[in-house]
Amino acid sequence: MLVEMVISQRGIRTDIKMEQMNLCLCSVIRKRNLTSNMRTLNAKLINFMVRIVKQLKQFKTDAIYEKKKHYNAAERKRRYYKILSFTQIFLNAITGTTLLTLVFGKGSKVAEIIALILTIIATILASIQKICDYEKQAQGNAKAADMYLRISKKISLMLNFIKD
Repeated sequence: MLVEMVISQRGIRTDIKMEQMNLCLCSVIRKRNLTSNMRTLNAKLINFMVRIVKQLKQFKTDAIYEKKKHYNAAERKRRYYKILSFTQIFLNAITGTTLLTLVFGKGSKVAEIIALILTIIATILASIQKICDYEKQAQGNAKAADMYLRISKKISLMLNFIKD
């Protein structure tokens, strides 16, 4: 009976040690799986970050081009506004003075017709200037260009942050 107890106790100890070895082996296998999963996740994360950096660079390029387009549009509309304004001022100055009567003589029908045509043109230019409102459009384009400039700077900061 004593011998049987020793054997059964050894059997229990052996079973316990076998169980402990199984647990240890399982934990090693889990760690290896976890490590391989971590490698896979790292590779996926790196690919994801590469795609993000690539897309951010594309956004930055687009923002720079949009900024240039809006600044150019603002400059063009300011030029239109100046041309219309100066032409209108010039025509009003000619028709408002006695220059035409001095050139063509007093009571000349030609001077009256020319003055009338120049007045009509000046009125049309004033209407175009009012309707198109180039100065307001130029300000809107400048604001949009400034917004794209801020976006480009923020993207540059993000790219530098990612690089570090």
